[in-house]
Amino acid sequence: WNKLESKEQIQKAIADHIIKIQKHQSKVGSAIDRYDITYLWDIGELIRQYGAYSKSNQNILTEILDYFPLQLISFQATLLKRAETVRRIFPNREKYLELVKDVSYGKLREVLPILDPYFFNQSKELKKDLDNLRRDLSKLTYEEVRECVRKIKRKYDRHGLSIDYDQ
Repeated sequence: WNKLESKEQIQKAIADHIIKIQKHQSKVGSAIDRYDITYLWDIGELIRQYGAYSKSNQNILTEILDYFPLQLISFQATLLKRAETVRRIFPNREKYLELVKDVSYGKLREVLPILDPYFFNQSKELKKDLDNLRRDLSKLTYEEVRECVRKIKRKYDRHGLSIDYDQ
């Protein structure tokens, strides 16, 4: 992956990738599921690179978001947070692309919290359940993915992440 030399280059590259993700159209509501998520890892890597130029690691996403009102690019800020999570989960871009082949943004959005070792302690039993979910992710419907995620959360997190905020 190419390392960029300035905050401005990174901001521009993030903007370019967001346009690619959105397929050159701002998307809201259910249209978000048509995002091209192959670029999400790239944005996560750019956010990581941006951290080297930032004065505060606490405000990296805020600094990046401050760049966008000047651009005519509209997107939900959670896109950057998810990109950051994707990069944390997948140190290797190829492994990420392997997982998301034929997977919608909505399905990915549902599974990210349970794939993130930052939030879930990765026991052998959980790892087996996650491997099964990864294997079947592209074949499952969105609702089936949500149900699998709920089951995993109920089984492994009895302290809060199992709460279904959508219900």
